[in-house]
Amino acid sequence: MTRIEVDAVLAAPPPAVWHILVDGERWPDWFRSPGGGLRLDHVVLRLGPPDRVGAQRECAATLGPLPLLGQWKVRWTDCLADVHCPWLLELDVTLTPAVLKRVRLRVILVEGQPGQTRLRWRVTYSPGVLWLADRLFLRRAIAIGVRGALATLAERWEALPATPAMVPAAPPELTREPAGPTGLSDTRTARPAA
Repeated sequence: MTRIEVDAVLAAPPPAVWHILVDGERWPDWFRSPGGGLRLDHVVLRLGPPDRVGAQRECAATLGPLPLLGQWKVRWTDCLADVHCPWLLELDVTLTPAVLKRVRLRVILVEGQPGQTRLRWRVTYSPGVLWLADRLFLRRAIAIGVRGALATLAERWEALPATPAMVPAAPPELTREPAGPTGLSDTRTARPAA
């Protein structure tokens, strides 16, 4: 398995960064590396709310130019496999054609200094028949592309306001009922006063 990890620090708290990450259709606005090494061409939501497990997106990107291959057009479908708002997004990726196997993207947000978020982008995959290309140049090209894309996100942060529709609803407040005759207390969702 090949594993690539890239970090970036953004001048915003995790909930603000979360809103940009959940809005996948806006990823092409910032997911491009300087010099054209990696460019996300389009992302289209195909199934479900974008911040729920099971959401599916159709994506296309251009990688390269790569030695011997030139520019490589890549298409894939991803499915949101795990989500923990506003700290984690995990996507299972299926490439078309399936030249890389078991591709997974894990995006981790960590609260840094006040008003900052450390964003960790982890890509894992099995290179399959491209194992030699992966060792020679593919892994490096993907890492440089992702590093450049995250640097672009950090630079363009102010121009990418959060989408208010993506703000998660606050969980209901819990109250502790006094112990009853059995000596046990009960936790219930607070009800509005009538």
